[in-house]
Amino acid sequence: QILPLPWKVSQQILAAVLKRRLLTDKILTLFIDPSLPTLDLTNATTSLTDKSLENISNLCTQLYYLNLYRNYSFSATQLSHCFRMMTQLKKIVLTRCTNITDNVLSSIAHHCTQLTSLELNRCRSLTDRSILEIASSLTTLVDLSIFGCTKISDNSLISLATTNHLLNIDVSRCYKVTDDTLFQLAKTCTNLARLIIAKCRKVTAAGIQMVCSNCPSLIYLDCSMASNITEYGYR
Repeated sequence: QILPLPWKVSQQILAAVLKRRLLTDKILTLFIDPSLPTLDLTNATTSLTDKSLENISNLCTQLYYLNLYRNYSFSATQLSHCFRMMTQLKKIVLTRCTNITDNVLSSIAHHCTQLTSLELNRCRSLTDRSILEIASSLTTLVDLSIFGCTKISDNSLISLATTNHLLNIDVSRCYKVTDDTLFQLAKTCTNLARLIIAKCRKVTAAGIQMVCSNCPSLIYLDCSMASNITEYGYR
């Protein structure tokens, strides 16, 4: 019997099932119920289908944390439906979900309006459209990670930076990012605490210096392997 257990215990059991690659649509039904506050399906890869996502979105409407890291089988259509239903979400992890599209992000931006943290690392289909929708709709967002989203550029990130509520941002391996994004972050996101721009080849020392000079709350900066920054710039 899974459901009578405290949700933290049931989620620990679920993690063990995932680790052993035993999870199926049928087994997952034992772990979900309307009062569930968090759900972590890390590394489910191809073991679940859209049926599971449909059950989650219909039953778990009170979820505030959903982790779908490395889930490859959910369709963009079902993901979009899911986020239209789960309006209480505050943190979403979609790293390495290959079917994440701009339409999925549109559903998140317009329906998950309480969101504070969003991880989209290596969702390589995303374009500037997604970031523009996030910038215009998610006014409570403080943490954004788009590591390896190579289609995203200054065109949208500058608009995002003007919202001034971001505290932590990771744009590593977003190869189109330039100093223009950093200049805008320095101008409006003065409470910025963490900035990761590793392997952003077009960023220079001028952008880094502007952020460091204008963001007194900055406690972590990673500009490793940003090949356009000279040794002098690091100094």
